[in-house]
Amino acid sequence: MVVTDFVALARRIGDDPRFPRAAARLCGDLVDFYAGEPLAMRLLGDQGQMRVAAICVYLNPRITVTAVQRLVPAGIASANRVAAAVALLRGQQVLLPVAGGDRRTQVLRLSAEGEAMLGRWLGAFLAGGLCLVEGPVPDPADRALHAGWCGAFVRATQVPGASLKSGPEMERSQSRRGGGLLLVELLRRVMAGEEAGFSRKGFAERFGLSRSQVIALVEEAEAQGWVEGRDGVRLTDVARAKGQEWLMRFLAISVATLEGRFEALVARSRAQRVG
Repeated sequence: MVVTDFVALARRIGDDPRFPRAAARLCGDLVDFYAGEPLAMRLLGDQGQMRVAAICVYLNPRITVTAVQRLVPAGIASANRVAAAVALLRGQQVLLPVAGGDRRTQVLRLSAEGEAMLGRWLGAFLAGGLCLVEGPVPDPADRALHAGWCGAFVRATQVPGASLKSGPEMERSQSRRGGGLLLVELLRRVMAGEEAGFSRKGFAERFGLSRSQVIALVEEAEAQGWVEGRDGVRLTDVARAKGQEWLMRFLAISVATLEGRFEALVARSRAQRVG
């Protein structure tokens, strides 16, 4: 398999001494975002829905179910699941109709409220990249930058060897409400050196979950081999490695977007493969 410039950038980020700080910032900002956005817990609750939302930002203001389905990588979500995710965004007024058509071809756009919420979400990814960018940087709240990040995200899913999918077992943990956040919060603790003291009660209260829901999340993650510990919940070595790889690749998208380099990276990678 050819190692592309994008994958190489992610690896360089992993070797950068600033990586733990950037990764902790990314995880912390994502956790803070979800804590302050109850609706986002439902709309961005798993890998498939997250991708659909990013693709909608990329396609805005001419979004159709068919166009979104075309850009979701095989194995991430079925066509029916993509359609359901778009319908959920529309049902919550994140997407609004622009022109008529059937369910698959009707043109939609982001509402002002939806664009603002997704902008805060994307700002969390970009803020992590700010820890790694040299020289002047653009405003992470810039809407054009959000669209650029989503475009880079869409293209990154097409780069060989750069899959951002976390695997079926981790996705099962993430599919439960709060499952992905549990893993992100534990990753944040690893990257920030705060591995001790995870509180199931505190986690439940912060995200509006019941104690039994959090217990179920932990039990499922433990059954899949992602967490362990009788004296406290912590990530297994396998989960740490996979989680850090996930962080490296998302930070690579943010860094490349912030530096305006992603198009050049992909073009050079394609030229190398053709050559």
